Parts: sequence; C-alpha cells; structure tokens
Amino acid sequence: MPLRKNVKVGEVASNELSRLNAALNARSSFLVLTTEDVSAGVGALVISSASGVNLSNVFDRHYDFHLARAKGLEEREIGSSGSKSRLSLIKHFKSPLQIESFYERLTSGSGGSVKEIGRLAREAAQMGQESMRNWFGGLSDHEKLLGLLACLFEGIELRVLEALYVRSALKLRREGLSWIADPREHGIRESWPRLRLQSVGQRIQFEDKAVREELEWQIDNRRLLVWSMLKPIALEADRTDFWKEPGARSLLGTALGWAGIWEEEHLREVLEMWAHARGYLAEEPNNAMAALPGYALVEVLMGDIVRGRSRVNKLLTDWVATGDPDLCWAAGAAVWRLYRSTKNDSVTGLSEESWRGFRRQLLEGLRDIATSAKELRPMIRLRVKAWAEAEVAKKDSGRGGSETSPEKSRAEAERLKRGKEEALQRQLRSCVAVALIHIGEDDPDQYAATLAKWLNSESISLSRVALISVQRMFIGLVGRRNEPDLAATRPLLKIIGTLLTKKTAEADVIALMFSWLRYWMRWENWESEISKCLLDLANRGQGSQRGGLRAAISRYWLDQASGLPLSSVAESIVARSYVMDGILTDRPVLGHCVLVLDPELLSVRASKKGQESEASKAAERRKGAILQLLAAIQTQMEISVVLLGPRVPSIRRKRARAGWGSKRSFRFTG
Repeated sequence: MPLRKNVKVGEVASNELSRLNAALNARSSFLVLTTEDVSAGVGALVISSASGVNLSNVFDRHYDFHLARAKGLEEREIGSSGSKSRLSLIKHFKSPLQIESFYERLTSGSGGSVKEIGRLAREAAQMGQESMRNWFGGLSDHEKLLGLLACLFEGIELRVLEALYVRSALKLRREGLSWIADPREHGIRESWPRLRLQSVGQRIQFEDKAVREELEWQIDNRRLLVWSMLKPIALEADRTDFWKEPGARSLLGTALGWAGIWEEEHLREVLEMWAHARGYLAEEPNNAMAALPGYALVEVLMGDIVRGRSRVNKLLTDWVATGDPDLCWAAGAAVWRLYRSTKNDSVTGLSEESWRGFRRQLLEGLRDIATSAKELRPMIRLRVKAWAEAEVAKKDSGRGGSETSPEKSRAEAERLKRGKEEALQRQLRSCVAVALIHIGEDDPDQYAATLAKWLNSESISLSRVALISVQRMFIGLVGRRNEPDLAATRPLLKIIGTLLTKKTAEADVIALMFSWLRYWMRWENWESEISKCLLDLANRGQGSQRGGLRAAISRYWLDQASGLPLSSVAESIVARSYVMDGILTDRPVLGHCVLVLDPELLSVRASKKGQESEASKAAERRKGAILQLLAAIQTQMEISVVLLGPRVPSIRRKRARAGWGSKRSFRFTG
C-alpha cells in the first residue's frame, strides 16, 4: 500500500489498514509510521496483528498517552485502571482501532458524563463493525465461502477444512451458483492471511477476534447459503472418514445446530437421519452417529435460549414417545449434554428456577427411556421378528443342498428374536445409566437424589438402571489417581445409605462400593469424611442399614484390613452399630443401674379417625429414641429397666415380635 508524505492516519481507510496488517502478519513483520508534525506530538504508531492483544492494556496506554495532551481528561468519568467503570467501557471494543477512534472522539471535546462517554464507546465500536463489513465485502467470493466454513468448523484439521471447501464449492456450482469460483482456479492457502487464519498443530484458528465475530455475524446473515453447504455435509457424515474422530464429530454437530436455529424442519430431518444411522438391528450399532444430535441440540438451546428450550424439549419428548430404540438412544445421549450445558456458570437468559425446571424435564425423559426398555413396542417387535426370519433364511440358503425343517427354522428365528430384543433393552438401559453418570459429574447432589428415588421405586426397570449406573460409577471412582475435590464430590456418599437399605442390591455392587471407599480412604481428608459418614449410619441409620453395614464391612474390610488403620475404623463402626441395636461387644465398666421408665412413653394413644398412621409414626419415633438412649447408657452400665404401673403384656408381645428381646440384654420388669 503506497503511503504519501504527510499522510494522516485518519485518511487511511480502515479496511486498507486491515489488508496491510494481514500482509505484515504473514511475513512476521511490523510497520512503524512516524510524523514530523510537531502539533501531533512526537510518537509512532505500530501496526501489528490483533492476535493475543490485551485490550485493557491498550486502553490504559491510550489513556496515559492522551492524558498529557488533552486538558481535563483526568476529570472525565473513565475510572482508574481495572475499575468497574473502565472495564464496562473496554467490553465494547474488539480491536485497538476502535479504542483509538474512541479517544479521538473523547479528546475532541465530546462527552463528559458517564452516559455521554458510554455513547462515544458504542459509536466507536459501531465504526469498527462497519469497517469489518467493508473488510468482508472486499473478500473474493471463494474467500467468503472459505471464511464461513472456517468459522463454522474452527478447530478442525486444516486438511479436512480444505476438503470440505472443495466439495462444497463444486456442489454449489452444480446447483447453479456459478458465481462461486472453481476451486481449481486459485490457491486455497493464499487466502489464509486475508482471513487471519493460522494452523496450530494442524488445526485452524483465527488470529483476530474481530474477524471471527464478523464471520459469526455473516453466518447468521447468510444462513440460506450456510445451510446449503452444511446439509450435504451432514447427510454424508456416516460415509465420510472425517467424522470418526470425536472432536471432529462435536464440531459437525455444533455447526449443524448453529445453522439449524433458523431451519427447524430441515434440522429435525437431519437429526433423525443421524439417529437412525445407528441401526439398532445391526450387530454393532453405530453409536457415534447417534451421539451427533446431542451436540446440535446444545447449540440450538444456547443459540436461542427462550425458543430453544421448548424446541429441544418437544423434540426429545417426541423421540421418546415413538419407542424407537435408535431415537430413544439418541435422546438419552443428548440429555446429559444438554444438562451439562445448563450447569455452566456463564449461561444466562433464564432464571435459575427456569433452568431447574428444564433439568427436571430432562431427567423425566431419561426415566421414560428407562421404563420403555422393559417392553419394546409392538412395531419394533415385528421388525425384530422380520429381521430374525430373514437371518435364518439367509443361513438356510447358504447351506446349499441340505434342508432345514420348518420347525427348526422357526425355533432358530425365535431364539434370534429373543436375543435381539434383550440386546435392545440392555442398550437402552446402558444408555440411561451412562447419562446419569455424566450428570453426576456436574451435579452429584442430583445424581444421588435420582439414584435414591429410582432404587426405591416400585419400577423394576428404574431399579435395574440405577444399579447399572452406580456399578459403573464405582468402577470409575476406584480408578481415580488424583484426590477428588471434597466439596464437589461429597454428595456421592449419600448413595451408601441408599444401597445398604436396598434389599435387592447385588453383591457385586456392594463390593465395588466398599472397594471405592477403601481406595479413597488413602487420602486423609476422605478418610475422615468417609468414617464420619459410616459412623452416622451406625448411629442414626435404620436397622436394615446397620445390618447391611455390618455385613459389608465384615465381608469386604475386616478380612482384608487386618493390621491396617482401616481395621480399627471398621471395628469401631461395627461395634457402634451393634450397640445401637442393643448388643454389647464389651462388658459394661460402671456396674449395674436401675432405670425407671413410664410405660406411657411406649404406648400409642388413641387417635382420631384418619390420624392413626401419624400417631403410630410418632410412637415409633419415641420408642426408637428411647431404645437408642438405653443402648448408649448400656455401653457403660448394666441396666435393669422398671416400668411404672401394672405390667402391660401387649407391650411385651410387640417387643418380642419386633425382635428386641432376642437382641437386648437389659431386663424389663413390672
């Protein structure tokens, strides 16, 4: 770009400066422009790439520079460096040129109040946006197309982006968009400096934040062209090697969700095609393809939070309602990604209460998928049956001359049908179990609460899924090498009491749970926390929990912990649980005592109709408290309990039925 003598910076168009900047950056060079104009002050302007520029520092340097030249600048409401008022101004700017424009307006005498200075900042930022519109308008058509693709897939490998560009350009030309140049007519990589693109570890990224933001705006502005490029890429995804890598798949799903914000019907068509590409009748379903809708739905939700929430919820509800294994699996894989996105601290647009309601809907969707795994829909069973019969016919035709009796063929088809149906049910249960684990990584409290609810549910399907989930979670927890954060992970300890209460909990699950606890007790903080949790169960837990706790500790810890610090912890917890059940493990040390007890405390008073259950619960709570008190005293003294008033046989009979007399050593006398 030729520069004449005495040219002023303001006379150089901003898009020309951008082109100069790109050329300098491509050569790792910079340009210093000096001036002999005494009135402007002796100084220099350095033009360099905006990559990695700290705009806050640029703003502060401009302030220091103009402070000595603009009378009264220190009196304006800009604030000190790092102050809230100054940071609120800086957030408007995307480039140093916008900051320069702001100070030019400010030092010319415009503004003074906070409101006026804010207006100047917005005007300067708008001027920068107009200059970026001019920059984009100055690009050739093929550079615009390449820039849009680079913005959609930022972070993808360079070779993949170039291949996508060539395919898209040729396809659009075949569809009649002749204004797009043939990619063979120009060099692709010649466009990188113009687009401020660089390759970092063979993956592309933008050097200039302002360029990226302009291209993001252009994607919204040219959404019809963008969708014409993306839809063919999405439809061919299951036949393209580009998307086998998980990171690339996430970029594809995110890009489609971004463009699909304005193409609701077309987006749904592609997402369902991805889900069905899983192929539930295949020997090895393609789960990778069915996971793609989750990335897209997160982008739909975050791109338009108000409308996106209802759109996402309706789509997932419709998919689960079909009972189709592929759609249900894709919905389950999407739920945990959506749940995780709403837990991000940077998410705004809705109140926390609204987000909690949305998360409840996601969990209800998981519950529906889990219950649907109990029995497949009739249409799915018919398809499975047809598949099994076709498989048998194929095997029979491959045997050549040998014939198989119709009875054997039918039996073989029935066996294949049952096996495939069981496999589909296992796949859905596994999908929900894994989704719960991922939710637990971000929200351990909700995970523990959901597990407790499902384990105690009358639904066998929910209970099975919960057990599968907790078993897989324990395997992952045992494999932790670094000490987990105590505050974030502590809620997982709530699962212990739930599993000890669950009579149908599998022995393998209990064994894994105590392996996890033992492994984590090697960390001092966790040893204290786990010991307190187990001791609390021994002191305040239900009788079934204490029994399960003793059995598990005896089986999985005491036999293996001899001579270790864990052994003393295990023995103390077992001893305490026995004491709370009225069974002593040591002789009392303070002799004998007589405790006088009013039998009214153990009786149930007559209640009004409709209140029997509440009165009974209150009596049981009193009775439990008294027995725990007796057990605590009995650890130090041998007790004889005297009931005031006449002997009440009914109390003895209730006690005997409850099993107290056989366990407790204190004596009741009338």
